[in-house]
Amino acid sequence: MSRSISSCFFCLFFAAVLPTLSYAQPLQESSAQTNYANIEGLLLQGEPVHFAEDLPEEERRIEAAWITKALRNGVEKIDIRNAIITGDLDLRTGSSYQVGSNDFELKFNPEIKKMAQTLNARTVFLVSTDISIVDSKLEGKLLAGIDKHNCAVVVFQRGVRFGCIFLDEADWEGAIFQHKADFSLADFQDAVHFSNAVFQSQLICDATVFRYGINFDNTTFIGEANFTLATFQGEADFEMADFEDQADFEGAIFNSKVDFGSATFQRAAIFYGAQFSKNTDVDLRRTTYANLLISWHQLKGHLDAPYGKRGELLHRLEGIAGLSQKEGQTTKQSPSEWHTGGLEAYVILTQLPSGLEFPSQLSTKISYDSTEELLTFKGIMTKKERRELLKLSSDTAYRTAIRTLFDRSHFSDELKIESFALWRAAYIRLQKNFEDIGDNDSANDCYYHYRLKLPKFRQESLSADFEHGKLCVTFRGAWEKTREWLEYIFFGLTCGYGVKPFRALIVIAIEIVSFAFIFFGLSHLEPLEYELKEKSKHPDTHMVVRRFADLSILHQLALCFYFSAGTFTTLLYGEIKPLGWFKVVAIIEGIMGWLTLALFLITLGNVWLG
Repeated sequence: MSRSISSCFFCLFFAAVLPTLSYAQPLQESSAQTNYANIEGLLLQGEPVHFAEDLPEEERRIEAAWITKALRNGVEKIDIRNAIITGDLDLRTGSSYQVGSNDFELKFNPEIKKMAQTLNARTVFLVSTDISIVDSKLEGKLLAGIDKHNCAVVVFQRGVRFGCIFLDEADWEGAIFQHKADFSLADFQDAVHFSNAVFQSQLICDATVFRYGINFDNTTFIGEANFTLATFQGEADFEMADFEDQADFEGAIFNSKVDFGSATFQRAAIFYGAQFSKNTDVDLRRTTYANLLISWHQLKGHLDAPYGKRGELLHRLEGIAGLSQKEGQTTKQSPSEWHTGGLEAYVILTQLPSGLEFPSQLSTKISYDSTEELLTFKGIMTKKERRELLKLSSDTAYRTAIRTLFDRSHFSDELKIESFALWRAAYIRLQKNFEDIGDNDSANDCYYHYRLKLPKFRQESLSADFEHGKLCVTFRGAWEKTREWLEYIFFGLTCGYGVKPFRALIVIAIEIVSFAFIFFGLSHLEPLEYELKEKSKHPDTHMVVRRFADLSILHQLALCFYFSAGTFTTLLYGEIKPLGWFKVVAIIEGIMGWLTLALFLITLGNVWLG
């Protein structure tokens, strides 16, 4: 009887406990029996939702709307791991405050108030939830940027962590992070927007992959910004960003254009170990930095585009792009866009002259859209192409449009000159930075490369004069080009513009050997000969004079080297005297030797003594 009672007791115990264990399981790892209602309930309760890695994706799916609902309810924490998040994840929720209200003035600090005014925001959403989504996949868009429809910005009061895969666009434009924002190991497979964002604490993007492109322009980094081992497959835009604390890009990989134009680094910017791919342009124009920790070896070949490679100038539209009202709509009058095929210049033209057909050789470059009333030219129009197009018709509107296309397909001369000046200032500022951090080798290499490229870019730049209100463009004269080549030959090749002393030693050796062979070759032509005085072995005579032609070939060659070195260094003792035209050659070598030795000593002192 007692045994049967015990059996019944254990049966009742397991019947009561097992359902409880099976329900508690989703708190740590979901099983195949976990249903969507349980997962949504866990999120609304602020409980962690961790899926086992070996579960099929169908059993690890979470709807993004559940996360948004949990944020709206103000849960303490959202903790998701190994999940597949479906739909667009909208983080623009939470407690809302109207800009300018009493609650807004009491709740937020001056930085947030200023940011809200700058973005013309009417509403601020305060997200007070600690968000952690790692080892997961987000299939839809992430929306945490400015809600342009409601003119609202998002403030994340607590820390956020997104170490997951973003399959679609991630928008954080104008977002304000009051605590640490951690995107370590995240994989952004589409565009990422952080423009106008504010990071009041640390930003961590260690080993993060940006496959498409990332936009940090006008972003403020109050805390540290860590991009250690990050990979930028697309363009990295940090234009006008403000780094108030240390910025760490150590070991980062840049495979496309890097734009730090007008950015400010108030403390150290670490780029040691960073890699820039072969065709990557690095824009440091107007960039201000305290200490840029990078070597010239990393930057070499990436700063040689004052107008951008392939003629690109990012700000070329300033001053030449405009808007016009056309039939009640705002129509771009002179936009210029960059595509894979190159630059496209547009101009409005009501209609083409009747019967006009473009030449076959230009049919791939110029086209007319009668619907939009736009005349388009791809690439940069040459003067020959302009002449051919102008000959097609005498219509005034058409000819004006062709001339406008020609001007817009080229750079604005004022912008071109300004860009060249900014490129030159960037090199000079970079050289000073290398000197400040004690990297003299990089400073010397930077200066040499700058002087090496300066004549080329100076020839490409145009000098502009204004005459009767019209920009008159003149190219540099032939004499100036010749002078630049002579400057390169004498200063660039001989001493590396004052920073490569051992190059001067190589030049000295080449000059001595060259003149030695010149002397040897001319020594067999009359009246070019030497008189050589030697001590006589006979006791009755003190000196004998021997003709140079009477010596053996090896003896002649050795004496030529000796005479060339003596003439170059001006240390001859007079035992060998040139005759005839040898005197002219010796004078030329003596002058060259004096100048080359002077350059060597000056360069040596400049490098070794600073």
